[in-house]
Amino acid sequence: MTCTRCHGLMVERPLWEREWRSIARRVTRPVYLWSCLNCGECVDDTIRFNRAMAKPESEAQRNERIWRRIKFHVSGLTFQVEEVGC
Repeated sequence: MTCTRCHGLMVERPLWEREWRSIARRVTRPVYLWSCLNCGECVDDTIRFNRAMAKPESEAQRNERIWRRIKFHVSGLTFQVEEVGC
């Protein structure tokens, strides 16, 4: 398996949960993740499934999302216009 971010080698590693609530449930069974040796990206089966099922965003949808974010940030700003004499 290769990494989607850097195309490096992915290896399967156990992830032992460190929260006290989840340790009692998974003391004998760790969760396995795929971890990239180059960049450190971690992917499990749930992440892989969600990425495979995601619809690609069209360019128009992406642009609309960006413009909505810009409009939101600009609407909260107040501008002061000063005349500059020549």
